[in-house]
Amino acid sequence: MKFAGFWRRFFALLIDSLVLGGVTQFAAAFVGGIIVVERMNRGDLTAVNPAAFGLSTLISALYFILLIGATGRTLGGMLLGLQVLAVDGSAAGYGRAAIRWVAFTILSAIPIVNLLNFLWMLWDEKRQTIHDKIAGTVVVRP
Repeated sequence: MKFAGFWRRFFALLIDSLVLGGVTQFAAAFVGGIIVVERMNRGDLTAVNPAAFGLSTLISALYFILLIGATGRTLGGMLLGLQVLAVDGSAAGYGRAAIRWVAFTILSAIPIVNLLNFLWMLWDEKRQTIHDKIAGTVVVRP
């Protein structure tokens, strides 16, 4: 297996982030707009919108889990020729994709841990991030 390098993975994630950013912003604005209007009608001018945050999180989970579970590739991965596999070379599947997304999401919540998560691949022999290690996955260039 030829393991994917840092920059290729970085740009694949950037593409995925741009795609998700557009979709989630539209959905959150739609849901958020409805909630904000309803709150304003009641005289509540708070900006906190847990429904929009929840919807964005759900869209992110569905995007990564369904695409990686079904094909091993996100849109960014498809464009840059990357695939997520189980460490043994078999398909990652939905279970590993879900574990990978949950680990990625939790690790991303703490800035220094998030940085370490991504830098980990620079010295790992299989170029795994910490969330790859937790899920038992590798990212390859098939």
